[in-house]
Amino acid sequence: AAFFLLGFMSKPMVVTFPFVLLLLDYWPLGEVDRTASITAMARKTARLVVEKAPLFLMTAAMCAITVIMQMRGDNLSFGAKVPLLGRCANAAVVYVLYLVKTVWPYGLAVYYPHPLSRPAWQVAGAVVVLAAITLFCLRNARRRPWFIVGWLWYLGTLVPVIEIVQAGSFSHADRYTYIPLIGIFIMVAWGLDELRRSQRFPVRVMDGAAAVMVVGFTLAAIHQTACWKDSETLFRHALTVAADNALARNNLGVALQGRGHREAAREQYELALKADPKYTLATDNLGVLLYDEGKYAEAIQKHMEVLAANPKSTLARIHLAAALRKLSRYDEAKTYYEEAIAIDSESALALCGLGDLLLDLKQPDKALDAFEKVLKTNPRSREANTALGEMLANAGKPEEAAAYYAKVLRNDPYDAQASYNLGTVLKSLNRTAEAEACYREALRWKPEFPQAHNNLAGILAKTNRIDEAVAHYRNAMAADPRFADAYNNLASLLATRGNMEEARSLYEQALEIEPAYINARLNLANLLMQAGQNAQALPQLRKVLEIDPANKHAREMIAEIEPQAVPAPPPHP
Repeated sequence: AAFFLLGFMSKPMVVTFPFVLLLLDYWPLGEVDRTASITAMARKTARLVVEKAPLFLMTAAMCAITVIMQMRGDNLSFGAKVPLLGRCANAAVVYVLYLVKTVWPYGLAVYYPHPLSRPAWQVAGAVVVLAAITLFCLRNARRRPWFIVGWLWYLGTLVPVIEIVQAGSFSHADRYTYIPLIGIFIMVAWGLDELRRSQRFPVRVMDGAAAVMVVGFTLAAIHQTACWKDSETLFRHALTVAADNALARNNLGVALQGRGHREAAREQYELALKADPKYTLATDNLGVLLYDEGKYAEAIQKHMEVLAANPKSTLARIHLAAALRKLSRYDEAKTYYEEAIAIDSESALALCGLGDLLLDLKQPDKALDAFEKVLKTNPRSREANTALGEMLANAGKPEEAAAYYAKVLRNDPYDAQASYNLGTVLKSLNRTAEAEACYREALRWKPEFPQAHNNLAGILAKTNRIDEAVAHYRNAMAADPRFADAYNNLASLLATRGNMEEARSLYEQALEIEPAYINARLNLANLLMQAGQNAQALPQLRKVLEIDPANKHAREMIAEIEPQAVPAPPPHP
């Protein structure tokens, strides 16, 4: 009973364990006399059921707990779209489909969208196949008990996940078969053993056939695992296997956005909404994409659309609050963070977002309370540890910040962002060798990380590894074509190497991306002055003074060109 409980805590799939024990009582343990009458066998089985009553009570309690948790997670709402008869029809087809995939593992995918209804011929065919196998196993229940035990094992252990109670929007999932297929393998193993002992086929033929099967399945496994290279590969594969569906499109969009491919991500989100206009997660992610592009007002509109369709969404509230914060609408942002926390009191994203907002409002003590509340329930929280690291870094305590970033990396050594953050604070401490190692580690796990490429290039340039620095700046620009800092920094490096034409072009591209980029304008003006093009440099310097009237460098450079043209600086406020 204790191990049963531990098993359930690992995976609710084991809830059918007491039923499996009854099957094992029948065979191979022989607790039920297979030569006795049906009545005698039934009486013995009843006694075995009573013997396992504590386990069956645990099963009932576990089923109730699982259903409650699914309801709290709003995972049962999709079931309303599929009537009970439709779910039963899907279950019959899926029972057979799993058998087919076991023998011929082709067309496997991470997600299979629910068809809502199955063609009548599929359902009828599946029922006939299931009935035929069941009849065969029953006819051999006394002589070849492994058939009925294996078959009932397969049918029974699949019941919790056959989607009669619809949890989620999928029709089936290959991962659900890892326990049920043990029953099929029992049937195959003992059945083939009997065939081997009967000597109907030469031993070498059967051994050869087994070897061919092992090699075939190995090759199939190698092919299939290649689909799990990364999220983009996984969901592109899912879309080639299963019908076009919103979930796979949305997740592909998230993967593409994470790699900086914003336009491709936008296309996938829009295709997801075309497949299912009510799929609010894609709308929310479109809002996140607009946020990343600095279009905060448009992002707010998208998140409001999500809340109109799904008022309980904590994620939409968190994202909405973040966008409002960017527009300095702090009171509204705080309200939405607090609403998200009211729905989910342990939401690390909401608590950390609120903490960041409180820092903006110059309330560090309250911000610290929010971060520490997360760490009380989850000391390994990436969000809280990262937020505390940023808080300390901004407070001029880089060594303490480094300790929190290091903690994130201890929990997840593959966290590229944490490696980058740690590298940044180490760089501020002039521990450049360690910072370089951190940036390289970040790029190991996230090769298209523009900021890591940019900062690593800066270290390489200072240590006179120019060619490598140039390569990393170009990688940063390729990863994010709108990363103005990379254009500016590469231009400055090329200018020191005498490549003035490309440097000028890069400064101009940086200013196209970010017209208010003062450093790029000053650098471009300086480059033009070095080339004797003072007349072209002057408009750049005057533009700097429009943006920052007190800019000392721009005034000095204008004075160098036209000593009488420099207006008096504005009075200090």
